[in-house]
Amino acid sequence: MRWLAILLVLAASCRMRARTPCEEACAAEARCADELDLTGTDAVECATRCAALDRDPQAQSLVAEHLRCVRDAPTCKLVLECP
Repeated sequence: MRWLAILLVLAASCRMRARTPCEEACAAEARCADELDLTGTDAVECATRCAALDRDPQAQSLVAEHLRCVRDAPTCKLVLECP
């Protein structure tokens, strides 16, 4: 029985991994698109593209600026207007 409890705790901790900044921003953008009844926003695809751009030294500053803008935007309209 003790092993079952340990297994459940381990399984829960695996599912609760921290989101990356790209995942956070893309989730916010998808949520805002839903709130504003916009279509075509895929958070998983967005996070994949964001992570790829973030690995590119020439694009890192643009990604950082976008992530900062999304994080600090007080409204969904402003989230979706981030450069």
